[in-house]
Amino acid sequence: MPETVEEPVVVAKAETKTQEAPLAETAEKKLQATPIDTLTEQAVAGDAEAQYQLGKSYYVGDQVKKDYSQAFLWFRRAALQGHADAQYNLGTMYLMGEGIEQSDTEARDWYEKAAGQGHEAARNNLEKLQQLAEKQQAPAETATEATAAEEEATAKKGGVLGYLGKLFSSDDEEEEEDTAADYESAPDEMPSSEAAAGAAVTDVPTANQPPGANDYERGLAYSEGDGVPQDYTSAFKLFQSSAQQNYAPGQYQLGNAYMNGQGTEKNPEAAIEWYEKSARQGYTLAQRTLGSIYMHGEGVKQNKPLALAWYSILSSAGNVLDVHRRDVLKQELSESELQESEKLKQELSAGLPSPASTAN
Repeated sequence: MPETVEEPVVVAKAETKTQEAPLAETAEKKLQATPIDTLTEQAVAGDAEAQYQLGKSYYVGDQVKKDYSQAFLWFRRAALQGHADAQYNLGTMYLMGEGIEQSDTEARDWYEKAAGQGHEAARNNLEKLQQLAEKQQAPAETATEATAAEEEATAKKGGVLGYLGKLFSSDDEEEEEDTAADYESAPDEMPSSEAAAGAAVTDVPTANQPPGANDYERGLAYSEGDGVPQDYTSAFKLFQSSAQQNYAPGQYQLGNAYMNGQGTEKNPEAAIEWYEKSARQGYTLAQRTLGSIYMHGEGVKQNKPLALAWYSILSSAGNVLDVHRRDVLKQELSESELQESEKLKQELSAGLPSPASTAN
């Protein structure tokens, strides 16, 4: 997917080091210089540091094609083994919606895990996000004594990071309305090797899944090599089947396939077409991707008023990074461009589904 330039993942080391830190740093430098094939073997064998370094390689496109989905996969495997830097990067990818559906709740959880190990960058990010949230909420909220007492009790219960409750409280309940969770339920099992052997399969919806959801899940499995051999060609055909059934997450992933040339020839125009279809169904990942594309001119002529229109729509959900992107972009535009952006926002908003219509 297109790179989000303004808020890259910061790969930071924990401030607190043990006496053996120089040896650890030496080992890390050796891994950084390791050929990608060897690094992959070590990561597959379960080495947490190798998994983390492989995630970095996929994130920045070092020795491999840039691939946020693969970066997320390897950061997650390292994070589950307690790797603090991987936990931090995983939290950032969740917060920014890179390689995975955006989720403030997941971002908070992984930041807390990293901060609990003394990761200063994770702790600092949480504090900055809290400040942004308070700045946005201050003009509109006046807490009663009872509310203040409840928040204080919640903070004490949560320990040093308990103040995050207020930052993420609204997102915990409502943020997932326009992600894949609203369009599907988890598959009962991983696909067999015969399930996507090459031809696109017509999806048969179950009682809990809309048309296209099953093909989307199987496409993800082949794209990420999760439980099956990685196969971008099969993933592309399954995403294509899902997208043609008007399934918004499938349309988004088909756009990614065209943008990155995975399983098909690289085709930015086709990618943007499918991102648009997904975004107009209210799918936030597609909307955020279009914002980045038009802001930076990735595969299309730069159009900052249109980028601002998408970020303004996203900001209505309250995600602090979308609000931040919107406010920064506003400072770069002229008065006429701001007026153009507002007009575009109104036109786009008029065609978007209401929250109730996107939820199951």
